[in-house]
Amino acid sequence: MQPFTLGRLAHAVGATTPAQPAAVARGVCTDTRSLEPGALFVALRGERFDGTRFVAQALAGGAAAALVNADAPLPSELARDPRVLRVACTRRALGDFARSYRSELGFTVIGITGSAGKTTTKDLTYHLLERAGIRAVKADKSFNNEIGVPLTLFKADEHTEAVVVEIGTNAPGEIAALARVARPDVAAITCIGASHLEGLGGIEGVAREKLSLLEHLRPAGVAVLNADDRRLRAAATRRAGRTATVGLRHGSLRARVRSRGWTWQCELLAPDRPVQPFELPLPGEHVLTDALLALSICAELGLDPCRAARELASYRPANVGRLGKVEVGPVTLIDDTYNANPESVLASLAVLCEVAPPQERVAVLGSMLELGGESEARHWAIGEAVARLGVARLVTVGSEASAIAAGALAAGLPVEQARVVAHAEEVPEALSGLLDAPRTLLFKASRGVALERGLEATAELLRHPTPSGARPRAA
Repeated sequence: MQPFTLGRLAHAVGATTPAQPAAVARGVCTDTRSLEPGALFVALRGERFDGTRFVAQALAGGAAAALVNADAPLPSELARDPRVLRVACTRRALGDFARSYRSELGFTVIGITGSAGKTTTKDLTYHLLERAGIRAVKADKSFNNEIGVPLTLFKADEHTEAVVVEIGTNAPGEIAALARVARPDVAAITCIGASHLEGLGGIEGVAREKLSLLEHLRPAGVAVLNADDRRLRAAATRRAGRTATVGLRHGSLRARVRSRGWTWQCELLAPDRPVQPFELPLPGEHVLTDALLALSICAELGLDPCRAARELASYRPANVGRLGKVEVGPVTLIDDTYNANPESVLASLAVLCEVAPPQERVAVLGSMLELGGESEARHWAIGEAVARLGVARLVTVGSEASAIAAGALAAGLPVEQARVVAHAEEVPEALSGLLDAPRTLLFKASRGVALERGLEATAELLRHPTPSGARPRAA
């Protein structure tokens, strides 16, 4: 981050006038565990925490100043400390300062949202920019909320040319608020699906929320949309501003599949350019759309998409829980435990079917959360898909996920091929009899299910069989 004076900070966020306005801070921090000396500590308040409790610790640890809520009670010695600056709301101040910082430095901002694929699209975009020699930064992990977006912008400095921001939501108005902070030059939307239905009020509410990102593009900004999504395709035809479209079936930038599996072999079909073969070392047809979005974003930044496509082969995913592969003996574990909604579960099931023959397919599926009144129907539909796609065995985890089993049984999955458990720790026992033969196990659930615990316990059982030395025999 570019160093800044406390006077500049106070002006941007409406803080009390600092005693030493020329004093310089280097960095912004919201967690004392990662505080660097000289940084500004922002004392955020949430439902289960209050950063005001750590102001003294932050200042003792070398913080240049601390930003606190005006109504926050402080011990008298802290209240008189000239390094303590007060604002009406530290959360709002964090966003206000990020917006000011973004405007002053003038780097290009790429904002990415969607019901699935945000993080993969962000990571692929950053990879291609980096390979092209563009000095870029990106959001860490899934830093896509009112705290993560400002912190991503603060990673930039005077040398940064592009910042890749991930923008998420679970309530109406959140994307608009974050977009007003980031003010993207390029806004990409991966898809519109049944995520956060409880907070957004149905699929049309999801569409309105995601599309609100486009309303906050900077002048001359461009939207990059997945035209295979019918709602986004319709939005592209209605837009008056600059719009680029991608897809496997629709869009100006498309891909043709030559072979599939853990690594895709494809051809890029770009307007006015020769067909470009490329390789993408990620499973799942949905990741091809993410790659096309990344290529289109790069094209809008002036890069040749065909040349960029050749760089996809060198991409290596770093995120745990996002279609990672772990092989233990004859068993392959697919770790897609980071999060889940109906669209992403269907995409992951498609991956399972692409990489494993029918008799080896095992789906361990946990509850999909925040689906509101549509929860049972959405889980039931996933179960029907499990049966339709020819998954050999099903284990469901969590109360909501029991409807997946019910849907699968109703659609024809034999009753002996389904197990229902309440908690992730019960998964290894539920898989008894399946782990001594070639199998591919998909683990997928919403974050709150903590299904990674079931995956880790299963991997441990595979690495260290029962004391008798033999795993339970396959049925």
